[in-house]
Amino acid sequence: MEKEKADGIRINRYLALCGFGARRVCEEMVSAGRVTVNGEIVRDLGRRIISGKDEVLVSGKTATPIEEHLYIIVHKPRGYVVSHRGFPDQKTVFELLPKFPKNLNYVGRLDEESEGLLIMSTNGDFINKMTHPRYGYGKVYLVTVTRALSGSELNSFRTGMEIDEGERTIPAQIEPLEGRASAYRVILHEGKNRQIRRMMKVFGIGVIRLTRVAMGPVNLGNLECGSWRKLTTSELGKIKRDLKLKEI
Repeated sequence: MEKEKADGIRINRYLALCGFGARRVCEEMVSAGRVTVNGEIVRDLGRRIISGKDEVLVSGKTATPIEEHLYIIVHKPRGYVVSHRGFPDQKTVFELLPKFPKNLNYVGRLDEESEGLLIMSTNGDFINKMTHPRYGYGKVYLVTVTRALSGSELNSFRTGMEIDEGERTIPAQIEPLEGRASAYRVILHEGKNRQIRRMMKVFGIGVIRLTRVAMGPVNLGNLECGSWRKLTTSELGKIKRDLKLKEI
């Protein structure tokens, strides 16, 4: 820890700790020339920052590490987009959170027609690790479709399949839900855009309803649609241990 204080931390991690998003997003900001350090534009992703000594600006805005981060979950309703800005006729999930800081970001999107668990935080380092396949956090969905899948189609989910030219999925888990016709519990370990819908489309199957109910140790539970709550101490402690986060 003392060595890190003396040598500084990489610029992408520093910006993430300041609430500018996941490290990948912060890297894009640096590469685009939006970041200055001590008055000079920096594009070197290996640049290290010493907090309290270096002056860092993003598009003219001072980048200061956040002392106490926010961690919440939202029960996203259908018809809302997960974006800071939607089209004029679209509702965004941030409209459900009018009093929260502008640097609040999300751990993985849900498309407009999907619903359920959305984890959000001001901690970009947390967001980066929560979404990275390396850490193995599965995302659990309940999916109702237009017809039952055959044995070979279920096997394609479980072994990985091509959903577009040159684009394959990694193995996913899928099991029928007892007592519910054409309904399944699906666990993904990656985050391709509209992945379940695209996988079903390969078989000519439509998705009637798609709800994310869990991610890692965090469960939607009985949280009402359109509502939010803070992550519990127990949930944060488990995530911190699993992801080997120094601070949370």
